[in-house]
Amino acid sequence: QKKILLVDQVFNDMSVPSAGADASTFRTMLEEARRAHPDAQILIKTHPDILLGKKRGYFSPDSVDDQVLFLAEDCSVPELMAAVSEVYCVSSQLGFEALLYGKTVHCFGLPFYAGWGLTQDRMRCDRRHQILTLPQLVAAALIRYPRYCLPGAVVRCEAEDVVAYLLEQQARADRGGVSTCYAVGFSLWKRAFVRQFVGDMARRVVFTGRASAARKAAGPGDAILVWGNKEPELEQQSRADGIPFWRMEDGFVRSVGLGADLRRPSCLVIDTRGLYYRAGQASDILTLLNTTTFDDERRARGRHLQGLLNSLAVTKYNLGYSDQIGSSERYRIRELAAGREIILVPGQYEADQSVQNSRGVVKSNLALLEATRRTYPEAFILFKEHPDLYSGVRPGALGQERALTQADLYVTHVDMHELLQECDRVSTMTSLTGFEALIRNKQVHVWGSPFYAGWGLTTDELEFPERTAILKTEELVYTALVLYCRCFSWNARSPASPEQVIAELARERQLWTSGRDLSSTWLSRQIRKARYLKEAFFR
Repeated sequence: QKKILLVDQVFNDMSVPSAGADASTFRTMLEEARRAHPDAQILIKTHPDILLGKKRGYFSPDSVDDQVLFLAEDCSVPELMAAVSEVYCVSSQLGFEALLYGKTVHCFGLPFYAGWGLTQDRMRCDRRHQILTLPQLVAAALIRYPRYCLPGAVVRCEAEDVVAYLLEQQARADRGGVSTCYAVGFSLWKRAFVRQFVGDMARRVVFTGRASAARKAAGPGDAILVWGNKEPELEQQSRADGIPFWRMEDGFVRSVGLGADLRRPSCLVIDTRGLYYRAGQASDILTLLNTTTFDDERRARGRHLQGLLNSLAVTKYNLGYSDQIGSSERYRIRELAAGREIILVPGQYEADQSVQNSRGVVKSNLALLEATRRTYPEAFILFKEHPDLYSGVRPGALGQERALTQADLYVTHVDMHELLQECDRVSTMTSLTGFEALIRNKQVHVWGSPFYAGWGLTTDELEFPERTAILKTEELVYTALVLYCRCFSWNARSPASPEQVIAELARERQLWTSGRDLSSTWLSRQIRKARYLKEAFFR
């Protein structure tokens, strides 16, 4: 049976009288639709605000007879358009959307899209004297007339950027989530941002300090979340009981400032299988890198992200001197190297889980320097101490004296992007600097088992039989940042794209006045913690 759609609207919405219509127009619309299509089924779609009980419309189930089907629940517009032949409306934007789906649209008012030869009109407007094609109408209505800006952004963007953002948010929502996520062992500081990143993965988040309490409370349709590599026994028990077990960890474009220094993250990961640094074990990123099919659009986005990270000089923590001081340091490095290959060795916190979980035998900064010197005896080796260590947030700095037994130069506060621009190669255990070096098209020698090794992009000391795909750099970047990471804009207080977070971090770093002094005190960290907690719980 043929189906005809009538579009209801919110009673007394300004778009109705502004289109030259009133309540009688809606009655006329229904009468004409029934006369023109006596054998068709008439469907009436009302406004979402009416379905929520916030507003009333011009039609109601009581105001129509049994031959009219009043759609009392919200429905998918694409599915609705696939089911109907023609659309009758007064001034609703759904009429414009129906044109995009190729439907015959009857207009009983004068919305912006009527009067251009694309709709069946009951009113005339002498000022609308041109005949337009549908692409011309779309260009005027969606490209030339509006101004676009992503949530939290300070610069305008294109319509395509907003469409891509909305599609990503819709895809996340469509995946659905568990009923309750029991977050175990999270400090008060981390609780201030966990909910934002869990987002649509769960309808609610409940924090508990005890693993036993979470295991007792979690049932079918729930999940358990922990930070990092904690609670291995709880993971084993939960998976045996069929309860999803998730792990949360810092993402790959995290913040301006250190996580250990209580700087709020803009990028985290939630892995439902394991974690990106647990080599040899299952993880979401391993599955994604092995199985994702890449088309031209995905590769192009990966290249765009690669270029954005490079041009905006964004790294994981975005620390270091200003561009002017960084450039002078680069000149000094070139002068000291005197034409030799420049190898950057990024120091790591040796107790870090990525080092402890590495399958490699090199597990200390000094051992890494020694291995690099043996392999590249003629190279100019540059050692950069990890910011957690030289800032005093964590103990265990290698120090200049010990580093220079193998390295030619020891640096601390220089921005990582500046060093990556100058080096020819990176030699690393598991540092994310290796990933950042690939983004900047540098050679990378890997002594451990980070997620970016084993895909044909790095020189590896180990074999990775579980990593079966051969990837391009843009494919690695797309998978890591778009498919695996979860990004959040603290400016917009909403989920964000990696492109948006990269731009925000670049602006934040530019405004950050303490970029030259990374030393941190207990008091400064507590003040930051209090500010973030206040924003999280009282805003």
